[in-house]
Amino acid sequence: IFLALAIGQAILRWRSVWWTHAFLVLQSGGVFALLLTKPDADYYAMLYIGSSIVAARDLADRPTIAWLAVFCAALTLGLLLAYGVEEGASFMPTYIAGCLIVGLYGRTSRKAEEARSRSDRLAAALGEANRRLRAYAGQVEEAASAQERTGLARELHDAATQTVFSMNLTAEAARMSLEEDPSRVPALLDRLQELARDALAEMRTLVRELRPTTVAETGLVKFLEHHAALRQRRDGLRV
Repeated sequence: IFLALAIGQAILRWRSVWWTHAFLVLQSGGVFALLLTKPDADYYAMLYIGSSIVAARDLADRPTIAWLAVFCAALTLGLLLAYGVEEGASFMPTYIAGCLIVGLYGRTSRKAEEARSRSDRLAAALGEANRRLRAYAGQVEEAASAQERTGLARELHDAATQTVFSMNLTAEAARMSLEEDPSRVPALLDRLQELARDALAEMRTLVRELRPTTVAETGLVKFLEHHAALRQRRDGLRV
């Protein structure tokens, strides 16, 4: 009967904690009845140690302590009724100590298992947070690249596009001058060449702004001279 109850408890303990309480009541009563049969040896009391393991494994702290107290009281009463006060009292310390040691050890093991489960859940949560952080970092980097491309497109539109448009008009004027006034063509071609140089300079300026020369590479004086010359060539600003 005790074995059948143990198997049933192992199968049904996942459904509800009350199944464990019910099986422990039946097991405790069965062991107590076995003690009252007055066997030749007192080893039936050892079955309470097995029940202590079940209580510590499947129940919370307070129910576990309560059941350990019930087991100690039941085996004490059973041994005293079966063997008398003197002989029964000689058996009691061993089994009480066994129930308490095994039960408290099982309680500690359960707490360690719960802590390990919490650590696993926390590690999983941190892994998910790390994955989301990497995804967010990728989105931020992509957004920054898009913003940089937008700024470059704006610079191209504001600077180089106007120069190229002027080159197109100058070329068109030169083509028309070939028929109407050929003497103007050389001047227009000079102007076209000048605009081409300006467009090239503006493109180089944009490239430098994408990857500017650092002070550590050129030194402070050279860097300032280069920057002043760039502003004068691009904006007409003399420093």
